[in-house]
Amino acid sequence: MRGRRNAAPHHRPRRRLARIEKAFILDALRETNGVQSKAAKLLGINERSLWHRVKKLGIAITKRASGG
Repeated sequence: MRGRRNAAPHHRPRRRLARIEKAFILDALRETNGVQSKAAKLLGINERSLWHRVKKLGIAITKRASGG
């Protein structure tokens, strides 16, 4: 019986791509304080695409209130 590591090598690039995509989205959201429309613009995608990716990748979006 083969180990899990060798079971599906064709899935590795997809997982790596998902990690990279998630990192880009998280960086954009941090840079825009969680404002999705600005993050989408920064990433060069529309808001609906960003929303779909956020959901697919399990990213939780929170806005922090700034005190003044």
